[in-house]
Amino acid sequence: MAKESTSAAAADAVKGGEEGKENGKKDMAMAKVPFHGLFKYADSTDVVLMLVGMVGALGNGMSMVVMTIIFGQMIDAFGAATPDTIVHRVNKAVLNFIYLAIGTGLASFVLLRQDMAFFDVETTTGQVVSSISADTTLIQGAIGEKVGRFLQPVTTFFGGFVLAFIKGWLLTLVMLSTIPPFIAAAGIVAKMLSKISSQGLASTVMQVVSFNGEKKAIALYNNLIKKAYKGAVKEGAVQGFGMGLLSLLYFSTIGLIIWYGSKLSVTKGYSGADILNVMFAIMLGARSLGDATPCIASFEEGRVAGNRLFKTIKRRPEIDYEDSTGIVLEDIKGEVELKDVFFSYPGRPDQLIFDGFSVHVSSGTTMAIVGESGSGINLVERFYDPQAGEVLIDGMNIKSFRLDWIRGKIGLVNQEPLLFMTSIRENITYGKEDTTFEEIKRAAELANAASFIENFPNGYDTTVGQRGHHDELVKDPNGAYSQLIRLQETQQENDHKSDARLSGSSGGSSRHSLSLPFGVPGPTELLEYTFADGARQNENTDGKVPNKAPIGRLISLNKPEAAVLLFGSIVAAIDGAIYPTLGLALASAAKIFYEPPDQQRKDSTFWALLCVLMGAISMVSKLVNCFLFAIAGGKLIERIRALTFQSIVHQEVAWFDHPENSSGALNGRLSIDAVNVRRLVGDNLALLVQSIATLICGIVIAMVADWKLSLVILFVIPLVGLQGYAQVKFLQGFSQDAKTMYEEASQVATEAIGSISTVASFCAEKRVMDKYNQKCQASRDQGIRTGIVEGLGFGFSYLMLYASSALCYYVGAKFVSQGKSTFGDVFKANDSAISIFSILDRKSQIDSSSEEGSTLANVKGDIDFKHVSFKYPSRPHVQIFTDFTLSIPSGKNLQAVAIIGQSGSGKSTAIALLERFYEPDSGAILLDRVEISSLWLRDQMGLLKHATGVQYNCRRERNTTVRWPETANSYREAILKDPRILLLDKATSALDAESERIVQDTLDRVMVGRTTIIVAHRLPIIQGADMIAVLKDGVIVEKGRHETLMGVSGGVYASLVELCTM
Repeated sequence: MAKESTSAAAADAVKGGEEGKENGKKDMAMAKVPFHGLFKYADSTDVVLMLVGMVGALGNGMSMVVMTIIFGQMIDAFGAATPDTIVHRVNKAVLNFIYLAIGTGLASFVLLRQDMAFFDVETTTGQVVSSISADTTLIQGAIGEKVGRFLQPVTTFFGGFVLAFIKGWLLTLVMLSTIPPFIAAAGIVAKMLSKISSQGLASTVMQVVSFNGEKKAIALYNNLIKKAYKGAVKEGAVQGFGMGLLSLLYFSTIGLIIWYGSKLSVTKGYSGADILNVMFAIMLGARSLGDATPCIASFEEGRVAGNRLFKTIKRRPEIDYEDSTGIVLEDIKGEVELKDVFFSYPGRPDQLIFDGFSVHVSSGTTMAIVGESGSGINLVERFYDPQAGEVLIDGMNIKSFRLDWIRGKIGLVNQEPLLFMTSIRENITYGKEDTTFEEIKRAAELANAASFIENFPNGYDTTVGQRGHHDELVKDPNGAYSQLIRLQETQQENDHKSDARLSGSSGGSSRHSLSLPFGVPGPTELLEYTFADGARQNENTDGKVPNKAPIGRLISLNKPEAAVLLFGSIVAAIDGAIYPTLGLALASAAKIFYEPPDQQRKDSTFWALLCVLMGAISMVSKLVNCFLFAIAGGKLIERIRALTFQSIVHQEVAWFDHPENSSGALNGRLSIDAVNVRRLVGDNLALLVQSIATLICGIVIAMVADWKLSLVILFVIPLVGLQGYAQVKFLQGFSQDAKTMYEEASQVATEAIGSISTVASFCAEKRVMDKYNQKCQASRDQGIRTGIVEGLGFGFSYLMLYASSALCYYVGAKFVSQGKSTFGDVFKANDSAISIFSILDRKSQIDSSSEEGSTLANVKGDIDFKHVSFKYPSRPHVQIFTDFTLSIPSGKNLQAVAIIGQSGSGKSTAIALLERFYEPDSGAILLDRVEISSLWLRDQMGLLKHATGVQYNCRRERNTTVRWPETANSYREAILKDPRILLLDKATSALDAESERIVQDTLDRVMVGRTTIIVAHRLPIIQGADMIAVLKDGVIVEKGRHETLMGVSGGVYASLVELCTM
């Protein structure tokens, strides 16, 4: 009765924790660790490296913001300079580009412990290997370069908005309304991707690769990869929706800037440069947020993988080989007893193996236990603990001994014991540390293995392959050093001589054959060993080694989806052409900020709506594009996995003997290589089509704008391409080396986990982990080299980007200075182009070629400026005239009028308005009481302007002079017109003293009978005028002759004269 009670209690104990286990597994798959939890096992070196990388990412992100500032400087340099000074001014901005290129380049460069129950219940060998490979890869992706790729655009996002606030806070404040939609869109996409990831996309792959070559598993395998395909399509659709939504918001934001910026231009005086600067800053920031979106998916996958992996790491095994507590004796006798043992395997808790089982084995005796498979004899090694009862050695409970010590006193030989993929010598030493070579040879002789081992060229240093029917012959010597030997199904496959040798040892054996217990050897056939020489390469049946990826074959595997790929490529090309088209549209829209208010309102609405329409097109194209390529890529990866698995199970046994075809390596190929192939033919194909479309469209637009400058840019592109090609070649070599190391590490894990009982029986956990760490260390070192090359390549690409921009602007400045290009040509070729027909069709507001307008029969020369207000179109925020009023009688009544004032007061502007180079914003200019806008009058005016662009003043003379013959020619041309009005704009300022005297004498004679307006700085010319008008802040403040104005106490004219005579 007590026995029944104990049995029931044991059964309840093993079953009690099973209810809800499936739900627990699902909860585990759904759970995620916090992002900072992924850095849980980072040491101080890791933290320092990550911080340095983060600083580099932040610097790289800010470089894009700094570029917009330098771009603004470049526009000012082109817009404000004359052809003679443009190269000098542009050089300063070009140097800033070079400094930025160097700084950005530098910033870019700086970017086995569980118990047996775990393997019975939690997972299988393939799942553990896949978890080690796939989950660690996902975690690496989440905390590696993706962090830098996320921080860079996020920094650019915030930096762009800060710059926008500085340049135009009111416009930027309105633009902040676009941030919540961007954040909401990114959050929705992240949540949807996280849901897809948690629903088992990764775990499905893990279930898939856990099948290790069983032919009957093909059908089940194919069903599982179909689920993975559906998940991949969903993920592609969600990514396309997310990118499309962000693109729509991005284009709509540009439209809002154009519309509202135009409104601020009319009402608040915002200049076109300010609006464009805010636009580019916000565009850059908004687009950068979209670039950060793909990283969010990696972060979510890493968090899910981290939960799975960290839960395994944190699991405390009930039987821990690292537990150093327990009794250690000098020696043991070897007496074994199982006393009233109740036991069931954790993986089969409802099936009792021992139901009150008891047995006693005396020291020095041999006991054979015969039974069906699964009848149980694994408690002596303490791989498991019984639910009830005791396992005693020398009368002491096995739990009281230190685990590694007691296992070291027990020798275990399985039916198919593990041979590690290393030398025979090293395999034998697993049975005893610090083994001498003589002991190794003696162990081999006792196992009847020495003769054939020594026949190998490398003898005991020969590398043993993963498979072989006589692995136990190399394994058996380990038992020769043990005091307690338990033979479990050992001699099933040994010949008569081997059986005889092994039967000479005392111990316990468990077997299905009856020959050994009754002293009759079991017949067996001596089979050949399989070894790998370690240097053998992956070969095809014809002996040829493939060294290039057969792209044609990969594409042919996607042939059933040819229509999908074709349509997807067309959509991808449309998507790729949108951004160059946007540049063209922005170049066309930029001019509206300088139009009259009514026209500006009309045009701004048109361009804003056009941007929204382009955003809608981009959204649809991205959604369709990602969805179609997800279908094609998902079908490709499904087809590759099915064909690969089918091929694996049909390979001959000898094929699996090569290290590169071990189960661990094959698991890695099925889980990783198929995904990489999809990226090559699927994802990257879409990116390639987009890039080609963008390149072609951009080149066409640039060539139309300015073919000369475009050729310079096209010359630079191969340099960037050469850098990319060199980087790819480097990384290909590194990738192959890293892949080999990764497969070797996977093989170590597969060996150990697949025969965990053997590893545990030899207390070899630490040696196995050291070997695994060694393989991982080599892979890590390779990763460092890869990171250096990627960092150099990434940094050099930014260096070339900004240096190319600097070269473009410098050459553009040279073209402008030599008259080969204009200011507009440079930026049209670099960013986009305004259609030439928009220039040809435009009608000038003041057409110098027009002969329209009335003429006066007899021009007297009376001139009136009446309440004139004026701003230069290029400087709309600077008011030149506010209420300029001046009456100038004809030459019959007044010989000359001089206009004087400080530099920038508007002296030359008065002459420019009179010549109708510009129209006043308000007020009127009259000639003989007729508004000059209705007259055809330039033949009535003669303009004599100083011959150089250097302005002079009476306090500082320049050593620049103009030769008189050249100046005299321009004067003769003006006088030969016999104009009624003579305009002298600093006419003698660039002449030496003698030439000035000659010119002044000539002018004194010519001015007789003509209305003459003089703008000058030199006193001898000014003080002789019949009337002097003094300008200050855009209005006439004083007016009169020299003597009269000098008599005004504290007058403006008197102070100017005093300044000139100092």
